[in-house]
Amino acid sequence: MPKRSLLVACVLYLTATLIFLYPLPFHLSDRIFENGDSYLNLWIFSWEQYSLRHSPREFFNGNIFFPEANTLALSELMLPVMPIFAALLFTTQNPLVAYNATLLLTFPLSALSMFALVYYLTRRSSAATIAGFIFGFTPIRLSHLHHIQLESLMWLPLLFLFHYRWLELRRWRDAFAVGLLFAIQYLTTVYIALYLVPVLTISYLLHFAFRKQLPDKTILSQAIAAAVVATTVLIPFILPYQRLAQWNIQPTESLKISFSSDLWRNLFAVFPTNFLYGNPFRSVSVPPFERFYFTGFLPIGLAAFAIGYRRRHVLRFFAVIAVAAYAVALGPFLQISGHVTGIPLPYRWLLDHLPGFSMLRVPARAGIITFAAFTVICAFGWLQFWEWVSKRITLRESMAAALVIVVLGAEFCSVPIPLFAEVSGSDIPQVYSFLRDYPDEGGVLEIPAFGRAPDGTEFWERVYTYFSAYHYKPIVIGYSGYNPPEFHELIAASVELPKDSPLDIFEAIGVRSIILHTRKLTKTQMEEWQAAIDTGRRLQRVVAYPDGSQLLAIQPSLKLSQDLNDLAWTVECAPAQSRGNATIKLKSELRSGKFDYVVNPQLPRFPDRPHSRVHATSAEFQWWDDRSQIVIQGRLNVRLPYVLNNSSVEANVEAPARPGKYSLHFKLLESPPVALATTAVVN
Repeated sequence: MPKRSLLVACVLYLTATLIFLYPLPFHLSDRIFENGDSYLNLWIFSWEQYSLRHSPREFFNGNIFFPEANTLALSELMLPVMPIFAALLFTTQNPLVAYNATLLLTFPLSALSMFALVYYLTRRSSAATIAGFIFGFTPIRLSHLHHIQLESLMWLPLLFLFHYRWLELRRWRDAFAVGLLFAIQYLTTVYIALYLVPVLTISYLLHFAFRKQLPDKTILSQAIAAAVVATTVLIPFILPYQRLAQWNIQPTESLKISFSSDLWRNLFAVFPTNFLYGNPFRSVSVPPFERFYFTGFLPIGLAAFAIGYRRRHVLRFFAVIAVAAYAVALGPFLQISGHVTGIPLPYRWLLDHLPGFSMLRVPARAGIITFAAFTVICAFGWLQFWEWVSKRITLRESMAAALVIVVLGAEFCSVPIPLFAEVSGSDIPQVYSFLRDYPDEGGVLEIPAFGRAPDGTEFWERVYTYFSAYHYKPIVIGYSGYNPPEFHELIAASVELPKDSPLDIFEAIGVRSIILHTRKLTKTQMEEWQAAIDTGRRLQRVVAYPDGSQLLAIQPSLKLSQDLNDLAWTVECAPAQSRGNATIKLKSELRSGKFDYVVNPQLPRFPDRPHSRVHATSAEFQWWDDRSQIVIQGRLNVRLPYVLNNSSVEANVEAPARPGKYSLHFKLLESPPVALATTAVVN
């Protein structure tokens, strides 16, 4: 690769970043794009670098949604991009600056990655530079600007490169590179990685079908080796996600349909601020932005020119990837002109048969893979176009390529991109700076806990998640892709504060501090809080600031137990079907007035284990027949509520294969364990 061409490409892509993302490069410390997932992704980066430096064993136990475990697994890790953020954070000591700068760098890095792929395929700097520009700065990328994991596309062209080279040259090192790059892509965004599984499988099979060959033992062995490499890297990161299966949190089918692509309308949907096409295509540019695929007419023209290019096998390879990925993007049912036809598509089969697909709610994101393959086709179209032009006009190839980039820039221009004002560094509310050095280890609750500002521009739980990147104390509130099962119950309890009953709940689960944002409260609410503080019985003001934020300490007053045997337990089993599951219901009731509450044994014990998090409780069961013989036994995980006074918990256990009357023995394996028994009928 010529160094001069690479240098020119670097300068071009860095300059384009400053132009096409204006004004963000000039407001790194006081602006953020979109006041939702941008906050979440900033927190993810911040928590990951903090945890790896201070408490690697707590990596997945993020400081949001206290006291839940595995809260980092509620969204994507983006781990391969985190070192960029960490280096920038170390340099600037400002999370918002580090996040915005990382976001900006994904654009030139993605462009350079496509440059490398196309240069390998064509050995032409002009084609590589144009392809990198298209891939790096298309309006499609603006539709995902709040998802830095989807902007971090530098791995995708490299994965294409080694996948293509592996199938062509059949070298072990290329197969290993494919496995490693797939793992890196997975750790950046699960969406693109899982959608690549059927796409690359199809390209693998059709590669041999078009050549009328069968894969030999060597390439099959290499494919297995690549899968082993990817699996080995990913297993430690996948296991925490699997533990969340107990929560049974899955997007509905209607949500998946709404985030699927329309057959044709979304091909002309463009970011609304686009200079040339924002207004003409406004009628088809209907959110969600995930489905906006229009990248301009010049790229479409270049792709059309590629039809006549002589290297048909390369074009066919990337055309297969583009079409297969778009078939995935269409989702479970065909949509035409905004109408859901009910005609099932391949995605419906993927949902039922491939692990992980049921958790994905945005099939349209597979369109990013289509666009990456489409960009390669555009590069070959440019070569065909230049071959045609050079025979008719005396013009240097570099000059012609520059003119094409100028026209592309005109089609791509969408400045200024819309941004939201945000504070960072020394301008954050003082209470968070104080909290960073506050010695109390307990959980922190912010009031009001959930909602938004009257003008609708500030979602409080999202802002609290962002500000927690300055103190890393465990907070009850959080914002992520999903919420824990008892989150909304805690939100409902927070609305009733400062009454004693909800205050008991928060004290029982380990909350020791409350940040009170008085300017977000009504006059009546503020009077109630002031009266509770003035009594000094349960709440003590630690510090107050002119901006209306106060830190309150909860004075412990409850008698708590974490011994499940302080409860009276019963177990019920509904009639079960043979060769099926039996639903059992565990009921608990406080034995006496010795304790105010019996709480989940996994909740923090202060000061013994302040960093504990709530996982599922292990249990075992046995079915005994009328001859006192064990006919079936097994283990499972049961999720216990935070507070166990008068609680009811359901679980499913495997039922015996033969109908009859049985004795069911069930044991919760806490310390000490709780053993229960009941009779059950299996039909």
